[in-house]
Amino acid sequence: MSQDLYDLPEGWEWKSILDVAKIGVAKGFIPSINESGQVAFIGMSDIDEYTGLNSSHVMRDYSEVKTGYTKFQKNSVLVAKITPCTENNKTALIDSVDGFATTEVFPVHPSSMLSPKYLLYFFRSQSIREVLISKMEGATGRQRVPLKVMQNI
Repeated sequence: MSQDLYDLPEGWEWKSILDVAKIGVAKGFIPSINESGQVAFIGMSDIDEYTGLNSSHVMRDYSEVKTGYTKFQKNSVLVAKITPCTENNKTALIDSVDGFATTEVFPVHPSSMLSPKYLLYFFRSQSIREVLISKMEGATGRQRVPLKVMQNI
């Protein structure tokens, strides 16, 4: 892979994120709706920037969030794609609920060959964040990590 950041231990090999995870949810996936017609919702301010393990969520009416927001599954890693949230490490493992989130995140779902916590620490690492930040596009103050950059990391 052309993005090799360092030498790997013997027996390990570089893979793109798409070889070990899925960005987005499976077509037709519907988050869990409770008996009151509500689903979990995670806004950018709910994402834990310190450890990535202590994010919160609120319950919102499914009808309010079913379109225009990002779906995520349980055990996904939400990776901020907009400045300054990417720089501020707004990346978190969401292991207790599925639902909807701000549109300014990529939900990354690990395959069975990858631990969700490993995926969290991978995206929270300084070297990976630097790569993502260096590839941002758009107007100053509203730059975003392109999907193709995430797919090739």
